Amino acid sequence: MPASDPLWRNVPLPVRSHYSPLGVSLMLETNAPLLAERAAEVFGHWRCPDNAADLDGVCLRLLLHDVAEILPSGPPPTLMRAQELYFLLSVGQSLGFADRRAGFAVAYITPALMAHAETIRGCFVECLGNYLICGRLRMPLHAVGLKWAGRGVLLTGRDGAGKSTLAYACVRAGFQLLAEDIVYVPEAQEPGDVTIWGDSRYLHLLPDALRFFPELHSAPSVQQGLSETKLRVRAVDLRPDAPLTQMAVWGVCSLGRSRDAETRLLAADPAGLRHTLTHFKGDPPLDTAAQRAAAERLLGGELAHLEVGSDLDQAVAVLKRWLERS
Repeated sequence: MPASDPLWRNVPLPVRSHYSPLGVSLMLETNAPLLAERAAEVFGHWRCPDNAADLDGVCLRLLLHDVAEILPSGPPPTLMRAQELYFLLSVGQSLGFADRRAGFAVAYITPALMAHAETIRGCFVECLGNYLICGRLRMPLHAVGLKWAGRGVLLTGRDGAGKSTLAYACVRAGFQLLAEDIVYVPEAQEPGDVTIWGDSRYLHLLPDALRFFPELHSAPSVQQGLSETKLRVRAVDLRPDAPLTQMAVWGVCSLGRSRDAETRLLAADPAGLRHTLTHFKGDPPLDTAAQRAAAERLLGGELAHLEVGSDLDQAVAVLKRWLERS
């Protein structure tokens, strides 16, 4: 449904949906049912807000607007910029803007971009939505979230340490998945009693993971971020009970590559854990002081360092023994 004015300030918004991603109330408003479907693909696994959801919610508007353009057949280039509490992105002539203080974001999406469903989901739904949610006291940290034997553990490490590969091996072996790369820590919690949130829909693995998991030959390839192509696996397809939305954290474990074929569990370096938990590639617009404070709360639990050898089943077994100890 089009707007009645040239600046598109007065747009009919007949389609509304309510979600609670990471426990934050999010209202989705749009003038196009297909854009509501794209948002449901991102947020639909979160139930509608209840009394546990934050009352101070956010609003995301997705508007299909009447600007004609011709886009390349492949994924179109994306431009992102941030200043203070504002975030902007553009894909061709499609535009997005978010104001973290106001808890409001809007995107104007051209008809041509509607053919690029992954760009709409990744940029205009996930990126804008998560930017607003992080402004509601949800601190992102760089880690995989897993649960075994009733205990939640974070696996952290530099890019290329093998976090996603080990996470897939763990979920295949019976672990539950909270998040494959980013976990979110609410601010108002005490050390030693930290419950975190995550998006457990997918695992994304580099194509060379096929040498460990030949069953991934049939997994779809998707463009993640601005350049990397990865294999996408739905956690629910591995096991219906695999996905989690939140969990308490029992311990944090850093990952590294073993110098030989053996996997070893060693003492952790708290400074190294703190760095990898708070470091994100590309210097995103995050509150670094709040991130460090969130990391400190998590480092009040059990800590370890896992050197992963060539046998992933052995690495999973070592991790299980650590989590099962009394």
